Amino acid sequence: MKTLLQAVGALFLLLAPVARAQTSAPTAPPNVIELTYIESDDAGAQVRFATALRAQASDDPSQRWIAGRFMTGASRQLAIVSLHSNYAHLLGWETMLGKISRGVPGVKVRNSVLSFNPRVSYNPGRTSWGKARSFGFSFMYLRRGATDNFVREQTLAADLLRNAKVVDEEFIGYGVMFGDNVPAYLFLTPMAGLGDLDIDLSHVHNTLFTEEQDRNRGNVLRESVVSGTNNLFIVAPEFSNVTDAMRSEDPAFWARTSPTP
Repeated sequence: MKTLLQAVGALFLLLAPVARAQTSAPTAPPNVIELTYIESDDAGAQVRFATALRAQASDDPSQRWIAGRFMTGASRQLAIVSLHSNYAHLLGWETMLGKISRGVPGVKVRNSVLSFNPRVSYNPGRTSWGKARSFGFSFMYLRRGATDNFVREQTLAADLLRNAKVVDEEFIGYGVMFGDNVPAYLFLTPMAGLGDLDIDLSHVHNTLFTEEQDRNRGNVLRESVVSGTNNLFIVAPEFSNVTDAMRSEDPAFWARTSPTP
């Protein structure tokens, strides 16, 4: 599906899948997330790391995370999205990661810290994270000094979608604050299933911008964006430790201890 998160001239195409209607109150996006990649040539070492992390959850019950594998990208990489209300809460997470890293040889941990920006987000909560089975991960890597222009353009896009009352689109913007590839933005789209990708919103996007807005958008994105990547993240409940609110939305799914069929 083509979305508003793209540069004119087919320079980049970012996925922004949509979500279906919910029957319960959605969980709000966390203020801060840490994206942790568990890298190893040994797939078994990745599993041992994730299993050990889950076993250590009682060390700090406030630490919660969603684990999964990228369906696309390098070697079906295992990754973890940890959920935090503020930056101070990251300390406990880093303590847990360090402890596990010392006990599981052959694993490299690479991470980045990201902050939620509601201005560049649209319709967060359309699919609650507790009901998500996969996420669209769309990274936009920016030129230094270009972040403000990029944010203004994405804010305009989100505002136009709100004014048009588009219900079948969602993207949640996180600015990369620390880690590799700063400055950058990650746009997450939680999906109840991969079938959400089949919904066509091109008829909305083709009429959303005026001709002048569309031209300006293309210029800004060409000047601001160095590159972009798209990946599909498949949730692995057996390695996750989600919040009680998320767990209550689908207890059977989050209770699984073996790979999702």
